[in-house]
Amino acid sequence: MNHSPQPAWSGPWWRQRMVWAAFATALILRLVLLFTVNHPFTDGLESGYLQGALSMASGQGLLQHTQDAVGGREPGVAARERQAAGGRIDPEHPYPVSTRGYLPGTLHPPGYSLLLWGYYALGNFDGMVRLTRITSALLDASVCVLLFVFVRNVLGAAPALAAAWVWVLLPAPLMLLLTFRPDAFVCFFAALVLCLASYTRLGRPWAWAATGAALGVAFYFRPEFLAWPAVLFLCAWIDSGRLWRSVAGAALLGIAMLVLLSPWLLWTYHAVGRPMFGTSSAGGSMYEALGEDPANPWGVTLNDGWVDQDARSRGFATVWSPEADESYRRLHWRCVREHPGFWARNLLIRRLPMALVPRYELPSGDERFFADYREREGLTRWGVVMKYPGAALEHKGAAALMVMLSALLVVAMLTAAVIERRRWRRVMWLVLPWLFVIAVMSMVKQVEARNVAGTRVVQAAAAGVVIEHLIARRRGARGDRPAPAAAREA
Repeated sequence: MNHSPQPAWSGPWWRQRMVWAAFATALILRLVLLFTVNHPFTDGLESGYLQGALSMASGQGLLQHTQDAVGGREPGVAARERQAAGGRIDPEHPYPVSTRGYLPGTLHPPGYSLLLWGYYALGNFDGMVRLTRITSALLDASVCVLLFVFVRNVLGAAPALAAAWVWVLLPAPLMLLLTFRPDAFVCFFAALVLCLASYTRLGRPWAWAATGAALGVAFYFRPEFLAWPAVLFLCAWIDSGRLWRSVAGAALLGIAMLVLLSPWLLWTYHAVGRPMFGTSSAGGSMYEALGEDPANPWGVTLNDGWVDQDARSRGFATVWSPEADESYRRLHWRCVREHPGFWARNLLIRRLPMALVPRYELPSGDERFFADYREREGLTRWGVVMKYPGAALEHKGAAALMVMLSALLVVAMLTAAVIERRRWRRVMWLVLPWLFVIAVMSMVKQVEARNVAGTRVVQAAAAGVVIEHLIARRRGARGDRPAPAAAREA
């Protein structure tokens, strides 16, 4: 079988007017949404990223707090007050006022806090908010273009154009944009990585290095991108059928990625005494997630406050410190070995369904709806729905609609795999990233919709394949002429 790369189209992608029309439509929609919905910095995650930005603006470096931190105002309140007074957070007016009880910020990658810090330096608090929203809108709208190029490189121009327009109106990315979290950028980085990686199948050696560099930058916003080289190697190997060429390309990818990771490695080495390839959030999150079922045999409670108190009882300043992270990773796997059947059942019954069919929700005051019932009555999510159907419908009705859409996208992925079964090697570029993200997130923690947001990119690609297939069948049934050669794969 000849696996030599073939051109996927005739003509440069940047001359596709309908792609740029999709980008423009998506951008306008996102800007209107972001500047219409007034969502402030709210929960602990958003405040934590802002706190890191303000501590850097204060000249104190990237910090994270512990329970021993000196009490004070929320970072958003402090920044707005300084702006109202005609100033800003700076070394003369620092936040936090005292660094007592703070540690070097290893809980999250620093990218989003660095972005906020840069925008804060340019436009104070209000300017930072506006610039962050504009950046989010631009990057997410650009997914239309990146998705088009990715699908066109792999499966052809017709499904690529359909996929680009699917992205314009897909609700899940719009919901992610309404938060001040790096999750708003996950789909952009997933699309960028896949777009660059798709050029490797066309015999472009530079694409391996470019993909590695993109993954290195993506890590600074979401740590799970560290695992993506494995799935990209598998996609390239299966598609080309050439193991050693894929191994060489993956090595080049790894080198480029390591170069981009070097600032983080050097900073963590100086800050905590050892280079860190990831963050210090995994261990505590993995252990805490064992409490997803209130009846778990380990007595673990799925609550950040609970696990942080547990860490303090073990002598750690916080569960999110590098030392506690290592300890809780070991503790998590020890618990799994003690009761592997319970853990496997929890993975299959609770995590995997949530990863396959995530429920995306608009920011609201209902984020703890299920958690409150779990803590008060020991009910699972399904238990709450069965016992309090009216309350569940009132508070989670919109989320239920999003679950239905998620289910449709799963059907679209499976249908696309059937449609493209004769080109199964190519369709692995869609299927494997989808399954990989789902499997990895299900293995390590309870699944939130934002954890699997990157799968929306390949699901949109699959939806494009299905839509183009249906259009082609309808065109054939009417006896219309086939599409022009420029719109078909060579």
